[in-house]
Amino acid sequence: MTLTQSSAIPYLMERRLINARSLMRGRTIVRNHSMRNVNFTVITGDGSGYFLKGAVDQDTQRTLANEARVYAFLTSFESTHAFSVPMYAYDPDEHILILGVVRHATTLTQYYLRRKHFSITLARGLARALGRLHETPSPGLTALDINGQPESAPWILSIHRPSLDLLPRMTNFMLYLVETLQRFPEFAYSFDDLYQNWPAEVVIHGDIRGLNCLVFGHSANARMTKLRLVDWELAGMGDPCWDVGCVFADYLSSWVLLAGLSPHGRTNESIEPLGYPLERVQPAIRVFWDSYVRQRALHPTAAEGLLSRALLYASARLVQTALEKALTFSVERHREMTLLQLALNVIRQPRSARLQLLGIPC
Repeated sequence: MTLTQSSAIPYLMERRLINARSLMRGRTIVRNHSMRNVNFTVITGDGSGYFLKGAVDQDTQRTLANEARVYAFLTSFESTHAFSVPMYAYDPDEHILILGVVRHATTLTQYYLRRKHFSITLARGLARALGRLHETPSPGLTALDINGQPESAPWILSIHRPSLDLLPRMTNFMLYLVETLQRFPEFAYSFDDLYQNWPAEVVIHGDIRGLNCLVFGHSANARMTKLRLVDWELAGMGDPCWDVGCVFADYLSSWVLLAGLSPHGRTNESIEPLGYPLERVQPAIRVFWDSYVRQRALHPTAAEGLLSRALLYASARLVQTALEKALTFSVERHREMTLLQLALNVIRQPRSARLQLLGIPC
């Protein structure tokens, strides 16, 4: 079947997750959140809520099946319940995943942009969630299929050498970004080293960013202090530094979005701030990092090594964010070029980036 807004309720009734009585107790709401997959939220009159996620092609069928396996894995550990949503069912025949709904939630990205505030509490919550995830025992998880290649490194680490099947799907501006990367050998040296030495050490989320973090409070009007991680399609065994680096990159890309930054002319080492000061972001970054180190009880030497590697991954994730934004039509491309500039600055001067961009003392 093809999951649609009109078929969502009959499908849940067929799965015996809702019944006629729950539908009669008030207005039932079905909202469409489709993006890469077909997504619907169903809220019944008695307050029950379900999030339905359906695959649309072979690629999404594969990643959705991986996500279902990850949710089944997470369910077996009590320590993960505090940062993940419940899975009610996975239908491998129809390629539909049914999850719980987080009421009164918004994404962390929406929270940043609406409130223009980087919460210390949420930074600490995100660090604890990742710390617990990275400490989760992983027996049996190595067989998970991540994008068709078990335990493979993120695709962005080989973007400077795009495959032939990727080239036809790239926009002109994406090709321009890749050509820009190729003009700076620092990217190739860094990305090649990270790709060739990608370790399958611990369970990682694989796609940590504000859009994949739901934040909420005890009620609709309560202060948002709680956090759940969603979209586990790329999760599996990998390098914990990748998740940490993705968080750093997400803070910086959110800052670029709020500040309206732009590089001076062509790619160089200068970035012109036009609005939101970086100093208002850095306290949350520092709290995230300090809380993550404490959560994992890392020795100072181990923490330094992890931070150094995470910085390089942050550079790669900034490039990935620029490429993802390049998929949308826009006359102005200042933000994408600024992200690329930040990525280059991080690779060229990691110690300076740690202090001046992240605000983490050496």
